Amino acid sequence: AMSAFLPASVYLNAGIGLLREDDWESHRELCFDLHNLCAEVEYVLGQFDRVWSFLNKAIQRGRTVQEKLRAYDTSIRAFGSQSKTEDMFGTAIMVLYHLGEPVPLVVTQIEVQRGLAETQALLSTKSEDELLNLGTMIDDDKREAMRFFNLFSLCAYVEKPKYFPIIACRMLQLSLSYGVCRESAIAFAAYGLLLCGLTGDTAKAYRLGKIALSLQEKFNTTECLPPVLLAV
Repeated sequence: AMSAFLPASVYLNAGIGLLREDDWESHRELCFDLHNLCAEVEYVLGQFDRVWSFLNKAIQRGRTVQEKLRAYDTSIRAFGSQSKTEDMFGTAIMVLYHLGEPVPLVVTQIEVQRGLAETQALLSTKSEDELLNLGTMIDDDKREAMRFFNLFSLCAYVEKPKYFPIIACRMLQLSLSYGVCRESAIAFAAYGLLLCGLTGDTAKAYRLGKIALSLQEKFNTTECLPPVLLAV
């Protein structure tokens, strides 16, 4: 499969070479697609100088945060692959802020306890059957926030564990308030893991783990399966 990325890079770069300046107005979506695809292919190939060249162009040309989200997604992954933890976290926090989900720069025990209490209050209003039959999340900004919280959480658990409780709580709160999406399986699993570590409530964590597995089966996304199984 890796052998396909080299010719893909050649063709995509050829496509970018055919773009004209006015295409950023008349064929805007095509321009973003080509630059983002080039960045993603070069990321797989490990050509990070080229990755940043394409990403920077896409970000500079973006007029709204929505136009920049795909490039920011790849940026976070690239920072992580290069062990640039601070850059990765800074980008994730900035994107989440623009999506209406600010993350505190300094996480205190008071904020963690508040997050747990607020999440538990939401959970207490729903039965297990209701949790298993939550509606689908339709708010685009909240869906994107869940995606970036997920990217954030994967590294936070290892590199900046103080952020993990805040992220896990907020992901579950969004799922309970706005409906579920594919990352909601991770939210339930992560919150269950959090309960085991912070409160020792293994019975509740077990129930949340079952819901996480049910959601994973419902959305059937390969990308979310490893973190769900790891947490459960």
